[in-house]
Amino acid sequence: MNYNYVDLAHTFLWTIFLLGTIPVTMYLYFHKNSTEKKLLKLSKLQQKIFEAQRKGDIKLAGEFSQQAEKLEMEIINESKNNET
Repeated sequence: MNYNYVDLAHTFLWTIFLLGTIPVTMYLYFHKNSTEKKLLKLSKLQQKIFEAQRKGDIKLAGEFSQQAEKLEMEIINESKNNET
């Protein structure tokens, strides 16, 4: 194997970068409260609704819309419970 120092340094720095980002990403994902997770899921559902409407699949968009409405109500109820 013919490695020059630049390739070795590049590989080493990328390894350090990736080893640092994986724990940070896991921490951010697993330490969210349930409301934040539901907001993230709601955002993904809204994106799916948009994509389904754009493709012309109104039935699928309606199904996603119903799921999003239920999730919105859960978020509202949780926020009301947290205020009291």
